[in-house]
This record gives sequence, C-alpha cells and structure tokens, in this order.
Amino acid sequence: MIAGNSITLASPCTGRCRLTADDRCRDCGRTRREIAEWVRVSDARRREIVMLASLRQPTTSSALQGFTLLEIVVVIAIVGALVALLLPAVQAARESARRAQCQSQLKQIGIALHLYHDSRRTFPRGGWAAWKAERSWTAAVLAGLEAQALRDSIDLSVPYTAESNLEAGRTRLPFLICPSLPNGAGLRPSADLPSSSEHRYARTSYGAIQGERGLRGVNARNVPERGAMIFEREVALNDITDGASHTALIGEAPEGIHSIWISVRNLYDQSAPINTRDQTGAIIDFGQELSSHHPGVAGVLLADGSVHFLPDSTDDLALAALCSRAAGD
Repeated sequence: MIAGNSITLASPCTGRCRLTADDRCRDCGRTRREIAEWVRVSDARRREIVMLASLRQPTTSSALQGFTLLEIVVVIAIVGALVALLLPAVQAARESARRAQCQSQLKQIGIALHLYHDSRRTFPRGGWAAWKAERSWTAAVLAGLEAQALRDSIDLSVPYTAESNLEAGRTRLPFLICPSLPNGAGLRPSADLPSSSEHRYARTSYGAIQGERGLRGVNARNVPERGAMIFEREVALNDITDGASHTALIGEAPEGIHSIWISVRNLYDQSAPINTRDQTGAIIDFGQELSSHHPGVAGVLLADGSVHFLPDSTDDLALAALCSRAAGD
C-alpha cells in the first residue's frame, strides 16, 4: 500500500490466484484479464473489478461448497466408530442406574419387613395354600410401603383369586417392578386359576426365599423348609441362627409363575445356580428361581436389611447357605 494519491486498494487474493477452466479465479472471482491489469489500473477500476468479480461468484463460497464422496464416507466412518465406542458406555450407565433403583426398591421392602417384625415380633409368613383367605407377604407389608389403603381393600373373607379382590390385585405398584424388566409392568394370569380365566393381576419382580433344594446335593430337599420366609409358619430374627447378614429374605424372580404381588404363593426354594436358563432361554422351574434381567447378577435382600447383587458364578454351597436360616453355615 502506497500513501498519497498512489494506488492503495490491495488485491482481494492473499496468495496466487487459482484459475478455473473458464479462466476465472476460484477464490476472488476475477478473470485472467482483470488479474493481469490489476497492477496498472486505478483504485476506481479496482473497485469495479472487485464488484464484477463478486457478481460472478456462486451464492456459497468455496469453503461452503458440498463435500466430496470421499469426505462423506470418511465422516460416516468416524461417526460410526464414535457410536460403537459410546453406545456400550451409555448402555452400561443406564443399566447402572436401573440397578441402583432396583437396589433402592429392595431396600424399601426390607424396611417394610422390619417394621412388620417390630410390631409382630416375626416376619410375615412367606406363603399360604392358594385356597386360604390370607394376605400375601407383600400385601402384609404394604403399610410400610405407604400403601395402607390398598392393604385394607383386600377382602380377607375369600382367597386372593376371588372376584372381590380383582381390583386390588390389578393395582400396579411401580416399587415392586425392577426397572430392567424388558416387557414393562403388564398384567399377567394367576397360576392358581384355570387357564380359561380372564383374570389378570399386577406383577412383582421380587419373591420370598423359602429355602433351597438340590444345591447341596442331587437329592437334597427343602423338607422341612430351610428359608426365612416359608409356608409352615412365621419366622423371627431369633430363629435365624445362621445370622441375619448371612440369610436371604427376598430375591429377584421377575418371570416366576407366581410373580404376582397379591399371590399367596409368591415364594420359591432355590434349586439351581443364579439366572440358570433352559435351551429356550427361559428361566428354569417355571421362572421361580433367583434370577433377573440385570446382566450377570441378581439382587437379594438379606435379613439384616442389606441388599446385594449376587453374580451368576456364585458357588452352589454359598448360595445354599444364603437360602437357609439355620443350617450352621
């Protein structure tokens, strides 16, 4: 740039002009002739050249023109790689949150069971014969789960399968559904009614642990019942001589044949390793086993109120010990 009356308008291109097939600079838009005369003309002519050059330029600059096919392929590949890296992390974070919620729900059930024990000096009975007019263990502790009105609505003059209990039994309780359950909290039939029955009941993901069979040996039976939530009678903390921190009360069993919260038969004795499935992928023994939809683990509530997630690889004898209240192990 020269002071005074000398030429002062700088070239619009900071580097060498790159000409297209029609002899026009792809960056500034000047023609070959305008580039050649630039150094000889006045500022007024230069401004005219710049204006004409701008009119020749496309509506978008070269920096904003479309990507080449190769660039698009590279971008897609990068995005795909990022998704492949991030998706497992996102899924793991979501499952971690679901497991934490499931743990909290089991903890609340534990608090309700201990409130019941404080007032009755025993835990509720784990189950009853289907024809008995009794409350399920879940229904018995509904007051401790802030559902007293639902508890009181159950007609105890008839079995839970009676028509008068259908409305209560259809009531869905979100705190009894593990958030990892893939099919949601839909209604399901009762195994205590004929298959032709149209009655449907609200699910639960949690069942009482009645004991164990087949874990200590092929012929090991659960007679008498070894667990802390049983058919035979109510069990108190004093009866759990193996220790409250070593004995399970409740475990996940979301696909159990009796996994209905109002069912008086929502309990099971463990007969196989955790999350054992048959060739079809179904949990064995009608689904009434310690199992879950958490990858590789299932949650249990111990008699001391603590919640633990046991891995599928848990030793059979260790699992048997947890399912027994007074086996000396």
